[in-house]
Amino acid sequence: MRSEMTLADFFNEGREGAIEYFKDNSSVTNGCKHDSGKPEMNLMLSFSNALLAVGEVATFGRKKYSKDGWLSVPNAKDRYTAALLRHLMSDSEVDEGSGLRHAAHTAWNALAILELKIREEERYGS
Repeated sequence: MRSEMTLADFFNEGREGAIEYFKDNSSVTNGCKHDSGKPEMNLMLSFSNALLAVGEVATFGRKKYSKDGWLSVPNAKDRYTAALLRHLMSDSEVDEGSGLRHAAHTAWNALAILELKIREEERYGS
């Protein structure tokens, strides 16, 4: 049995896999939480308005293209970098095509580039 269950493991194995993991994991103690040194994801809540704006861009993209279709775009990192720069350098606050903030489009493109880089590193090593 693994020493630690990740969020990806939880989604891959589902609730039953998580229950079995915690039931069989002898290092789990009542009243104990092994989160020292782990990212404090709750700090992301400070950016709730910005995250909502990026979520609106993601939803717009899913409706315009397809869910997760951005992962299959040829030469994606270069194309998302170009899009990021177009949105960053725009003279207007709002994108005419989507009606959403250019800053939110910029952030979405930055996240897409980062996600692609991380996935590439995981697949091929850094």
